[in-house]
Amino acid sequence: MLTAPRMLPRTILALVLSLACSAGIHAGDAGGSVISIEAVNELRAAATTGDPAAMLRVAQLYEQGVRAMDGTLIIPRNHGEAFKLYVAAAAGDIIPEALFAVGVCYELGLGVAPDPAKAMENYQKAGRLRYLPAYLKIAELLIDRQDVDRGLEFLEAAFREGNGDAAYQLALVHFQGRFGKSVDQARGVQWLSEAAARGQLAAIQAMAELRLNGVDGLVEKDITEAMKWYLIMAKVGQLSQDAAQKAQALQNGMTQAETAAANDNAVKWLRELEAVQTAARDAAQKAAEQRFAAFKAARPTGR
Repeated sequence: MLTAPRMLPRTILALVLSLACSAGIHAGDAGGSVISIEAVNELRAAATTGDPAAMLRVAQLYEQGVRAMDGTLIIPRNHGEAFKLYVAAAAGDIIPEALFAVGVCYELGLGVAPDPAKAMENYQKAGRLRYLPAYLKIAELLIDRQDVDRGLEFLEAAFREGNGDAAYQLALVHFQGRFGKSVDQARGVQWLSEAAARGQLAAIQAMAELRLNGVDGLVEKDITEAMKWYLIMAKVGQLSQDAAQKAQALQNGMTQAETAAANDNAVKWLRELEAVQTAARDAAQKAAEQRFAAFKAARPTGR
């Protein structure tokens, strides 16, 4: 039987907070960001015109604090100013990145009094715009509130948006019977396969183990397929010492033709994944540009 890796406490929250940083919520000492004074002034000027991208960026700078190239502090950290700019950028419920950031501010009390209800409200607004970090955050909050079924539904929604981490978390839920769910190895294998297909590294390593050893009635042992997964990890620089030793032992028992086939399959798989990820990034960029355009079009004339 497969023994799934132990899921660390609040893994989902850690993932969400890392995503939040990309939306402008940053931890650390004031003045963490380095940027030229000219660039700061340009961003501030654009923000005063109501440009949502500029407002988001300036809000991010207030979250981080900004130093000039010579180390001079230009913008001290100011959560209050950051919150105001996030709210302005979120006006009209069109820009999910801003809505999500407002939610984080309300949840953590950054620049505003903590308000769990308003945090969830803004996360849900961002989620309705199919914003991946919002799905993950809502899932984490719902599971914390013991609304497990709805939380898992949002993890599945994140998976449908292409997130491999969500699929991996779902795999662990079924492997380990977490949150009161029954252990279901078959569903765990299905979710693990989905996570690996989206490039989730822990899932890729688990798939190598599955194909190396097999699982009665669920996964057929296949040394060429196992080697493929080990080679994928090696090619992306994520092959651990333990996995490398297993791969070497496996290769020692394989024919040259089997090893070559595994390598060809690994190269093909990585090319296909790159194409899928590139398409997803392009689609996300296009969607963001369309949202910003819609925001600008909706602004009152003269702004």
